[in-house]
Amino acid sequence: MDEDAALTQFTISYDAEGELGAHTIDAEDLGNAIIGMNDLITKAAKIVSGGTSEAALKVIAPAKEGSLEIIFAIAADPQTTVSVLRTIGIGAASAAAYAGSVIGIMDRLKDKKIDRVEINPKSQKAVIHAGDEKIEASPKVANLVSSKDIRQALHKVIQAPLEGHKSAAIKFITEERTTELNENEIKNFKPIKSDVIEKQTTTKFEKVVQFTKLNFKSKRGWTISSQDGLEANVTINDQAFMEKVAANEEAFQKDKLYTVEIEKTETINISGTHTRYAIARVINELNP
Repeated sequence: MDEDAALTQFTISYDAEGELGAHTIDAEDLGNAIIGMNDLITKAAKIVSGGTSEAALKVIAPAKEGSLEIIFAIAADPQTTVSVLRTIGIGAASAAAYAGSVIGIMDRLKDKKIDRVEINPKSQKAVIHAGDEKIEASPKVANLVSSKDIRQALHKVIQAPLEGHKSAAIKFITEERTTELNENEIKNFKPIKSDVIEKQTTTKFEKVVQFTKLNFKSKRGWTISSQDGLEANVTINDQAFMEKVAANEEAFQKDKLYTVEIEKTETINISGTHTRYAIARVINELNP
């Protein structure tokens, strides 16, 4: 995790008649909910930042049977944390902000199939089409809503632990605001349907590049350019190169050329094609 990562805490509270009312929850249900929340936070961080930032999720209070509230902490730079929580709908500053969040829109959609998502990068607006309904959202929210991983994670966190319980309720609690979903709203977070299609392909190739933006503290936040026109944000997955850069930070020059092995990942879903780049290996330096 980045050196400048900060811990931001929030709490999930599960409640219902029966065992949850007595502060008891099945260990398997709780474990799956924690896994779902981890998927939700870490994958949302990558999506909303365009791959330039990451987040890790910690459990502060020991999770065990008999626990009603789970205290989580996101370890990330503050800007990423704010963006992730606001986009998901945790700790939304207002009712309008919550309505435009991922949780708010999924609650509104219920079991409707999402036909397509239109994103306008110039206006920074998106439209989600579901039957005759059109829902305006931010591009970040639209990208999360159209991700099957995010929607599956929401199901694991919200509906799965409370399924079959009467008078069920879940609260997302932050220092600023508590967001609560009741039994009728919880039912809207069903498992994703089989018609939600997502295809991911990964290819590797070599290219001569120069680094146009550096981030000595993290493997993320770097950018590259090549003479044939490729310009991209990249994640540096070559640990040996990162250690070499850290040891010679002052001597590192952006205008040097490197032969690198690039890993290109394309994800195709209802909102279009999303591309991420990572440098798997720095092969050599051309002009040392």
